[in-house]
Amino acid sequence: MGGKSAIGVVSVAVLCGCGDPPVEVTGDPTQGDTRYYEQAEAVASLGKSDELTEVVTVAFNDRTQDPDDPKITYPDGGPSGIHRNLYHGASLMGWSYSVDNGAHFTYSEHRVSPPNGWAVIWGDPSLAASPSGFNVYFANLAGSDVVFNSDGPIVDASPTLDGFCVAKSINGGIDFQDVKCFKKGVCSNTGNPCTGDFPQCFVPAPIGGTPSFGTCNGAFYDGTSLATWGSDVFFAAKNCGPGMGCVGDNPFDVWRATGNTLDFSPLPDLHPFDNLATWNHPRLKVHGNRLYVVGTTEQGGFFWPTAASLDLTQGEAATWSPPLRIGANLYFGDVNIGDKVLRLANQFSYDVGQSENGEQTQLRVAYTRATGGGRLFIEYSVCALPLIESPDLPGFAQCSNETGWGGPNRNPNADEFSPELRVSGTPPRWRAIWKVNPSGVGAVAVYRGNLITSGGVNLLGAGQLVAPQQPCAFHIQGNQYYWGDYDDLLPLTPTPTGFQEAPHWLTPFTQNFDGCPFAGEWTAAMHVGAVTFDG
Repeated sequence: MGGKSAIGVVSVAVLCGCGDPPVEVTGDPTQGDTRYYEQAEAVASLGKSDELTEVVTVAFNDRTQDPDDPKITYPDGGPSGIHRNLYHGASLMGWSYSVDNGAHFTYSEHRVSPPNGWAVIWGDPSLAASPSGFNVYFANLAGSDVVFNSDGPIVDASPTLDGFCVAKSINGGIDFQDVKCFKKGVCSNTGNPCTGDFPQCFVPAPIGGTPSFGTCNGAFYDGTSLATWGSDVFFAAKNCGPGMGCVGDNPFDVWRATGNTLDFSPLPDLHPFDNLATWNHPRLKVHGNRLYVVGTTEQGGFFWPTAASLDLTQGEAATWSPPLRIGANLYFGDVNIGDKVLRLANQFSYDVGQSENGEQTQLRVAYTRATGGGRLFIEYSVCALPLIESPDLPGFAQCSNETGWGGPNRNPNADEFSPELRVSGTPPRWRAIWKVNPSGVGAVAVYRGNLITSGGVNLLGAGQLVAPQQPCAFHIQGNQYYWGDYDDLLPLTPTPTGFQEAPHWLTPFTQNFDGCPFAGEWTAAMHVGAVTFDG
């Protein structure tokens, strides 16, 4: 669509010298042994342990180990001077929680362990609280005994993954007492589909014959997303097929569990984006009685934020609405951080809620774009609901009009990327956070801004510093570096002020203010911090 997009907005970000020190979600001496190991890639939920106590849970990829029974060890040596051994039973499914609105966090020293039949739980966390707040669900990718059935170790490599796990808390996210894992694949002996928590590939013996025993070769799921509706829970991920490769032809899958259980099964209408090429992680939201999914599709050689929705009142008969593009072509790829190449996941985020004047229900999406010179910046689009296809642009929803590239106050010497977008408060207030990397600096700062609509023009307001620039602390994965694939932005309970409710926010993020000593445990100084702010 060239330099002008039918669905774009102005991005404005100004670097400023403000920002409060983050609260330590991990890495504090009071938080177990987290200070000796790596935690990264943070998501958050707001639940309740009882009618009077709210619980903020922050989940992350947690490499902390029990020194008496480590499942991940780091002996000396290796091509980079760092070596890793991975053993059966390893889990990255860690979390911390706060009962004082994010002022302090308690680390749970009991990561969720793989249940029988499963070997490893291996990250990409997502969280979702039930409407009551008492039930909180926590998802991770996983590998079964089919792909890792020895005592190990796996040396200097990530495990093969062939499913996912979801854990459940009944006290708002303080503890996760139950966990089940699932896969969807093909039986090795028959070629028939196999799906579930313990899928069987056994064929009884025919008369005069012998029985057939096979294994369920599950698909590698990439990314996890959760959403709740009443007593139902929804899970989504990209189905990459067997093995660890993942290409655009593979679809997004959506699963459902009912009755406050962990009994997940694929939706009858499993793939929301038909036959479109999909990339990266899908994200789920529930608003009213509709389930929304937004993901990145590849069409015409470009990457697009794309949406579909499902009427949940239709039960098993529900089908996805036609997928529609809801924004301009976004940036999809790694980000140069000084002399490093930083691996990231989604370059979009969205929410569903009311406009500032309360007159319209909207889906708004923020996404990363690139200028002709290669600089990254944030735009966002506003789409009235229900999504309706544009009569002038087939395949696009009727969303906000083009208002230009960049903005007059955007820093031309900085990259802005990885937005997170949410709405909260009365009247509704839309807020975003994103990362900023000044040119040539091997560091990243976290900024926040207001999304406003003024005079028919959509603007991303001037950025305010949430967390200052942080020195690099990456570990090597091929030719890439890792610093947590994504962070989060959580609306806390708004504060009543007369007839209004002032929103309150918490953003957790990967941080490394202690520098980047490896200390034998890869990036031992990489931890999770959080900042709360009002407005």
